[in-house]
Amino acid sequence: MAKVTYLEELNKAWRSEYSVRRDRCHSTYKNSDKNRWIEVCNAHNRRVMRKARRSVDKSNKLGCRRTVRGMCAFLNEIQMWSTICRHNRKVTSVQEKSHE
Repeated sequence: MAKVTYLEELNKAWRSEYSVRRDRCHSTYKNSDKNRWIEVCNAHNRRVMRKARRSVDKSNKLGCRRTVRGMCAFLNEIQMWSTICRHNRKVTSVQEKSHE
């Protein structure tokens, strides 16, 4: 015969296992000690500094490629700002001529 289990015990066991799994998934370093967190932060800082040192005198300092889509968006933005500046210049020149 099988062992008799009660619903409350099953529910309690499931709840404790679920909370442990959830804590482990949602926060990687929450339940570990402070020394481990400091070690992780130091490793991150070392990686960032190393990347910065290695990117000196290189064109790809940001670590990503220039794509056609990004270049197109950049040129569209430049065109928009030039149109705004041109329009503002026209408006200010008309106002200056009207005051003379």
